[in-house]
Amino acid sequence: MAVNRNGLGKLYDRLTPEERFRLDVEATARGDDRESEKLVETCPRKAYTALDHGFSGRWLASGEISRALCLDLCQHLSRLQMLDALMVSLPTLRVSLVDEAHAAYVDGHEAGSRHAWKMAGMDGDPPGWKFEELPDGSVEVDEEREDPGMTKALDALEERTEGADLSARLLERLQKSVAADALTVFEGYRRFCEEDLGVEPEKMLAVSFEPILKGIKRLMEAREAWDLKPDEKAVAEYRAVLSELWKRQAKEWERLSG
Repeated sequence: MAVNRNGLGKLYDRLTPEERFRLDVEATARGDDRESEKLVETCPRKAYTALDHGFSGRWLASGEISRALCLDLCQHLSRLQMLDALMVSLPTLRVSLVDEAHAAYVDGHEAGSRHAWKMAGMDGDPPGWKFEELPDGSVEVDEEREDPGMTKALDALEERTEGADLSARLLERLQKSVAADALTVFEGYRRFCEEDLGVEPEKMLAVSFEPILKGIKRLMEAREAWDLKPDEKAVAEYRAVLSELWKRQAKEWERLSG
């Protein structure tokens, strides 16, 4: 039964429990408390002097299933968030590693130069390694005698360091794997919501656990960026489990609702 909100006033008493449930999810998800209260207030009451269990039972069951989904999905979304944070820190970490590699090379070059200079029977500092301590305690290098090959060597070392850095590729591979697992879980829930409940999953989650929507948004961005595909077999199994839980609850509210 399709219902226009603007002309709903005279139709509240004609809503089936399923239609009322769907409309209440819509109203609550968009923050329309007044409409939600009206749907609850006009819900038929049965002999057990409670809201029609066909309506309230759907709310209880959908909330329990959605919260269980959140517990499962949050572990994947939390891992994805952690990997995102690591990816952001990589450039800073890479600069630190390159600086350390440069320092190690320079120390080794100086030690080798001094050793060769000494073994050649020469006194003083070798070319490129003559230092003068200034009054402020800093050290000035004799740049005129500096080894011209140092700059090229350091540039080559930096290229080798970047080429050998596999962290970005490994982290991205992990991101894709974790995001694919999360997508599989969410896809199973999405199909359950649309095919069994008749509501959009984001709206159901907005009612059950709104903070998770930020993680869902990130998941959809990852899906598009990496063209991720869920595991269809796992999706079908996940959706089947949720559907079975829903059907078990349905038997009880159908019995009570008459």
